[in-house]
Amino acid sequence: MKLRERVIDLSTHIAALRAEIDEKRTEVVGMERELDSLLNQRTDMPVIPTTVPMVPTISTAPIPTAVTNSNPSSIGDRIKTILEAESDGEYQAEDFEHALKDVSMPSIRAALSRMTDDGIIVRLRRGFYQAKTQA
Repeated sequence: MKLRERVIDLSTHIAALRAEIDEKRTEVVGMERELDSLLNQRTDMPVIPTTVPMVPTISTAPIPTAVTNSNPSSIGDRIKTILEAESDGEYQAEDFEHALKDVSMPSIRAALSRMTDDGIIVRLRRGFYQAKTQA
């Protein structure tokens, strides 16, 4: 197999895997919402304390829709638009990667850091961001 063919093959496979990840992430969000709905319906049940294993947390905010660069706004402006659309949502850099497909992850992380330092957005905890609420 020639180098070019291998690169194309790997790129195609990576794109397919990313699509699967997006589908699974959407499926998880739907299942989490259904679970929350079911748990909210059963408020009469006693709460039984359990030990919860430590697992990585995933964002609870809805997966943002794509914000294309059809206008000359900055990455920061585009991130702020997404955050303000769901002002109480918690977002991770990966959420913005899905919405800002034309922006690299290092650029997204740099913009999030800069916006946090400038007081434009709030870093809730490591890796989680939210729109700054008006006080």
